[in-house]
Amino acid sequence: MSLDLELISGRLVRWLIRARQGVLGCALALTALGTYFAVRLYQDLRSDVEELLPVNAPSVVAAKTVGPLLHNVNHLSVVLE
Repeated sequence: MSLDLELISGRLVRWLIRARQGVLGCALALTALGTYFAVRLYQDLRSDVEELLPVNAPSVVAAKTVGPLLHNVNHLSVVLE
């Protein structure tokens, strides 16, 4: 069993060394493609809770009323005991 694994892994390593430019090119192309789709996914990301709820929801109306009276909060810390 281990002999088969050594034989297969040896062949795979030799093939990867022979075809390293193609493998690296394929990896670069997949990285570029993944980066493109990740950027498209996060372009329209909205983190405001008000945008997730209906405009006339009581919590949204209250947040819009009280929001300007409070100071700006850019950092949220959660402490667990």
